[in-house]
Amino acid sequence: MPGVSFQRSPAHSRLFISTASLSNWSAFLLSDQSTFNGNKIDLTACWRERGAAFIFSHKAPAALNQAYVDALWQVVLAKTPQFLWNALVFLQDPDAAPTAENIWVLPVTQPFTLQFRVHENTVLPIGNGLVELKFRKDTQVSIQILGDKSAIKLDFPNSHPVEVLIQGKPVTNQTTREALLPLTSPACGCFLFGMHLTPDDQLVNIDLGLKYFFGKENSQELHYPVFLPGPEKSGVFFDAAIDPTALLNPERTFLAFTGETRRLTTLGESTTTVFDTPFRTLKGYGIRLKPEKELARLVFSRRNAGAPYYFVPAGDFEVEILPQAGKTGLVNGTAKWLVGFAGAETIRFPYEPGKVLLRFHPHQPAFATDFPAQPSTHTNRLQLAAPLADHCQTAWLSLRRRDGKPVHFISQPDGGPLYKPDAEDLDTPVFDYLDTTFELPADGVFCLPIIPHIPGPHAAEELNFENQILSPARKQAVDAIRKTLPPAQQIVQSTTPQGNLVKLQPQGNNWTELLLGEDASAQQLRFDLPPLPLQKAFQTNQQFLVVTNATNLGSFQNELSIAGWPFSFNAGQNQRLGDYSNVLIFKFCNESVLERIQNPSLWTQPKDFNGAKSVNPSDLELQLISRWLQDYIGDAIQNQSENPYFKDFIRLVQNPRWNGVLALKTDILPDGLPAELQGLVGGIDLSRFNAHHVGMEINQVKNQGGELTYKEKSSLFGLVYYQDSTRRSSAPAGAVRRSSAKAGKFPSETFDFRVLTLLAQFKNSALQQFSSKIRVTMRELFGEKVVPGSTDHIILDGTHEKKNGKDVYTFLSETPVQFQVESALYQEIEIDRAVFLTHPRAEGSREVHAGFSFIGNLLFDIPQAGFDLLSFGKTDGRAEANPGLAFSNLQLGFSFNLDHPTLRTFSMNYPMVRFNLGNSPLREGSLLHQLPLELKSFKFGNPDTPPGKQGYLPVELAGLETAGISGDWYGLECILHMGSAGGLSNLGNLAAPVLLAWGTGSKTGSPKIFMGIKLPGANPEAKMLSIQGLLKLNIDRIQLVSSPNGFILKLDDISLKFFGLAKIPPGGSTAFYLFGNPEGGNKDIGWYAAYNKEPQA
Repeated sequence: MPGVSFQRSPAHSRLFISTASLSNWSAFLLSDQSTFNGNKIDLTACWRERGAAFIFSHKAPAALNQAYVDALWQVVLAKTPQFLWNALVFLQDPDAAPTAENIWVLPVTQPFTLQFRVHENTVLPIGNGLVELKFRKDTQVSIQILGDKSAIKLDFPNSHPVEVLIQGKPVTNQTTREALLPLTSPACGCFLFGMHLTPDDQLVNIDLGLKYFFGKENSQELHYPVFLPGPEKSGVFFDAAIDPTALLNPERTFLAFTGETRRLTTLGESTTTVFDTPFRTLKGYGIRLKPEKELARLVFSRRNAGAPYYFVPAGDFEVEILPQAGKTGLVNGTAKWLVGFAGAETIRFPYEPGKVLLRFHPHQPAFATDFPAQPSTHTNRLQLAAPLADHCQTAWLSLRRRDGKPVHFISQPDGGPLYKPDAEDLDTPVFDYLDTTFELPADGVFCLPIIPHIPGPHAAEELNFENQILSPARKQAVDAIRKTLPPAQQIVQSTTPQGNLVKLQPQGNNWTELLLGEDASAQQLRFDLPPLPLQKAFQTNQQFLVVTNATNLGSFQNELSIAGWPFSFNAGQNQRLGDYSNVLIFKFCNESVLERIQNPSLWTQPKDFNGAKSVNPSDLELQLISRWLQDYIGDAIQNQSENPYFKDFIRLVQNPRWNGVLALKTDILPDGLPAELQGLVGGIDLSRFNAHHVGMEINQVKNQGGELTYKEKSSLFGLVYYQDSTRRSSAPAGAVRRSSAKAGKFPSETFDFRVLTLLAQFKNSALQQFSSKIRVTMRELFGEKVVPGSTDHIILDGTHEKKNGKDVYTFLSETPVQFQVESALYQEIEIDRAVFLTHPRAEGSREVHAGFSFIGNLLFDIPQAGFDLLSFGKTDGRAEANPGLAFSNLQLGFSFNLDHPTLRTFSMNYPMVRFNLGNSPLREGSLLHQLPLELKSFKFGNPDTPPGKQGYLPVELAGLETAGISGDWYGLECILHMGSAGGLSNLGNLAAPVLLAWGTGSKTGSPKIFMGIKLPGANPEAKMLSIQGLLKLNIDRIQLVSSPNGFILKLDDISLKFFGLAKIPPGGSTAFYLFGNPEGGNKDIGWYAAYNKEPQA
């Protein structure tokens, strides 16, 4: 059977479906008056039917049933004349119920002849009003059957049957007198006809070009012409195809270039169609495009819903580089097509005339979701999944060779391509470009958003659009194909102008190392095997990379030190939503940090490098990161008036010209701090201990015989700004242990150490300024509790200076502090000066030992009038310059393990205490003022080691009621010089140690005081002194008596025994009295003895 046939459909008895195997759908619908009863009908029979309709659609109706067909029939009846007719029906929305608005009908009638004709002038509006097809009245309509091919033919004698109007104006003359509506070919349902446009007017002004859209409701657009005006009075010829049901299908609705341009005023004179364009090579040479016959087309592209369509090129155009002065600007036979404004993005290709094709890919995304970029706010949702959305569309572009030779994409940071040593002069400081390339696929599918660059009134806006939207969109498109490239083997060195050294495999642009910089110890900050997203980020124009997630950083060597302070750029570690640390910023753009952080849509690949839990964060989380950054910098701006440390940072983040690497809230490695500072770790809340910021300036690279190295170590800067969370607190978080190996265990919270502030500013890789305040709290001194509510701490100031090129840290207190203790024996304990020291840590050990050394005065009270035993302190009514017993080297030590720095052990080291009698004025009338006692050392003990067990004979304190010592005690050991025993004793000079001891917790009226003496050669148990081994001197009692004339040491009931038998003298007792100068200041001692004979019975 010739031509096409139609098979009866089970959906409706009068509906017949085309049997042709085509991508679209067509049918034939009989009149309700038809008597045809067969199951299949051929084209000739169809044409004989009256009141029937040929139906076309790009797909079958979604609800093809009797109700749908009946509704369709009613729409067709309403649009056709009420006498002999047939109709051509086009379903523009087969998924919707049939209505007059979504069905277009071309009625044809047969009034007096057998020839069908268009009943009246009929207009088919297409492209949402952009184009109208006007079918002339009386255009003849017939069927055409050629073998197995068939079509409906429309022709108009002496003219063209279809008139094309664009934007309401006729723009064409048909080049054929007929139009076809195929029924069997792939163009089934498409009106086919020839036409031409004049390039000097119509082709330029029919709304043809590349467009991008932005603004609320797509209200604004940027238009980029593709073809420049051509010769006057010439026509560019097309073969047109219009499918009223598939206007946006470039395979069914298009104007295909025939390749012919004809002078309209000269019959028969024609040339090959070519167009000058605004596209340029990197060196500025023009590019001309020649459309490939039938493959190059103009097609419809949509704006937003309901808006008129516009035309974009589609398909392949042959590339011709226009020579200038006989030159084409080729380098080794290759050219670079400029695809970005800055010249750092190009496509490199081997150029030979006739062998390079530029393809336009229609229906690509064209709506900028956030342009112009707005600052991020909590109510402003950002769309960052892609810079461009597809509810508005345009054409993207690709370049390929006919012979399949590779074409490479090159992308470098704006104004800063990668460089390499000059191949012809390896020692020159002037570097050559290094093309970091990867091969683009020649699959006919891959494409990029590329626009021609034409200077004009919107140049600034177009530049912003390129930087903010198109360049990131190209990177996204390129990233998808780079993952499939095979690895290359050659490794070369390269550098960016920003100072980053790169090792890479040029073919495929696979980076093996990205070196950001190195510190004075040659420790490097670098990425090993940086993943593709990171490589892509460092090849982006106007780079502003914010990193809060390390997923796409690869192997990151992230530690640097400045002046011995170790910092770790632990990006992505322990992040919480809305609370971030170790935030990295790589800034190589022409806006300031402060400006860029406000809008995540301006960040480089924000979804590849951010997210508290994983990459690809929500828009809300990106806003939270932006808000955190704004608040972080805002706090510094507020603090700069009170703290000058922040001023450099504020200047940096507000300076659009500064470029470099910046890390915020950066980790500090406590175990790597300078040795003099490691003890501070025990007083720091490590959860708050970090660097406010650490940064790196751009470095300079030098060339040594082709080897690239840094001229100098990286210039590093930073600020450590630590403040304790509370002004006063007993201890940092965590358990605290306190003990004393010498004087027993201290009660809980007896001692504490806290770093209140620690401020360190670094410039040019050196410590510029340092200050700190630390606090040591002592709620017990010399066993006495400090009175609650009184001063119990000392503040030390930390300073820094350079000595012989080394950083030296000092922690000192300069203001005397008086401690009031709960003991009646003290007036106060004064600390004049405190020094903090950290002891060297043993190699390989994690234990830190540090502590404080104190200088001060012990000020004792007088327990009873006239009985000033302890001798040092203030005198009522007198103001001594330095009252009290001056001591030094009182040491409070503590230790901890760096793995658990809050578990600290404190110990007070009393044996090291030393006294300075030269600075210790004695109170007049005191014991040491009157007796020649020489202070030697400080003693202490506990209940297990009372003074009596130390070899001291107790001295009775006549007239002074004491409570005795039963617990911890402290004492002053003195030497009492008693002269010489002459030849009677083998002891030589007689020097008796005297202990003046006191117990803790003494109360008024009953002081815990002990005085003891060690007699030379005496047995402390028997109070006996040996003389030449023959005589024994017995002493019954030793007593200290206070009298108006001074203190007297009295030895009672002294007797001699010969061989332990006879008492000499018999029948009596002797008393021995020792006394000093009542005026004081004399080291001589006086004595006398008295004998008392016992009366006879």
